[in-house]
Amino acid sequence: MEQYEGIYKEYYGRILSYLRSKVPHPQDAEDLCSSVFEKVLKNLDTYDAAKASLATWIYRIARNTVTDYYRLRSPAEELDESLQSGEGADDALLRRETLSALAEALRCLRQQERDIIILHYYTGLSLKEISERMAIPYRTVKLRKQTALEQLRHRMRDAL
Repeated sequence: MEQYEGIYKEYYGRILSYLRSKVPHPQDAEDLCSSVFEKVLKNLDTYDAAKASLATWIYRIARNTVTDYYRLRSPAEELDESLQSGEGADDALLRRETLSALAEALRCLRQQERDIIILHYYTGLSLKEISERMAIPYRTVKLRKQTALEQLRHRMRDAL
């Protein structure tokens, strides 16, 4: 437990700053930070220093937590706000159907393609940053993004 306390003290501020830069609400960043350190505590016995440094391991957990945050966000929350803004019922219904179709199309992508799309379009990372964070060559990230977008276009065309 002492080891965990030292890790928590050393990395908490850095992880919280990282999360605040990735999500729009400070409260969400704090919740995600708690989640990250719960995962660190739960999985500390599986950490292998031969595979990655402790910092890399913790930041990977944080990155995956951010990816999950955006993946699991409900498009309906955003729609409810648009309904309150006076948007027409037909427009809101069409938007809801479009977002539902998009969510379904995203679920059909392979995990890595979905992560690239989420990191690029939801968190605003460049393809180069995604390449570095996911430890994948830039050309591979670019190709997977293009493939994913083609699949999304095809599925959206069929859905609407």
